[in-house]
Amino acid sequence: DFEVYFREFDMKRHSEGGVVNVGARLSLSNGEDDYEIMPVIFYDQNGMHSEPVQLTLNDSRQVNISISQLNANEKSVELHFDGLSTDSKSINPASGEQLLLEVSKKPFMNVLWLGAVLIVAGAIIPLNRRIKESGNIQSN
Repeated sequence: DFEVYFREFDMKRHSEGGVVNVGARLSLSNGEDDYEIMPVIFYDQNGMHSEPVQLTLNDSRQVNISISQLNANEKSVELHFDGLSTDSKSINPASGEQLLLEVSKKPFMNVLWLGAVLIVAGAIIPLNRRIKESGNIQSN
């Protein structure tokens, strides 16, 4: 029942001891409520560690969201949701239930909007001129 929108990666500065922190800024929406969260993953000499974000929904459910994997080459993030089941029992991971997300980036969307604005402006200028010319003909 939730739509998850990936906003951006938040690359925090390297902290002491060579630890790298990477956060994923996410927006969640269920049609009624919107939530902004940022689960973080840590890389250090011992490996990868995830810091889950605990989210309290308006129906009092507690949801923990964490990053399971991060692949910079494929620009992908695997998220783990714990507590989104609608019944009192949590979903068994062995049951085969999955959450499928499609992540896409449209880098030339601003060019499309600029083109639409130029087309509208290009139509208004001659239309305005025609209206002025027709007003001058009628008054003579």
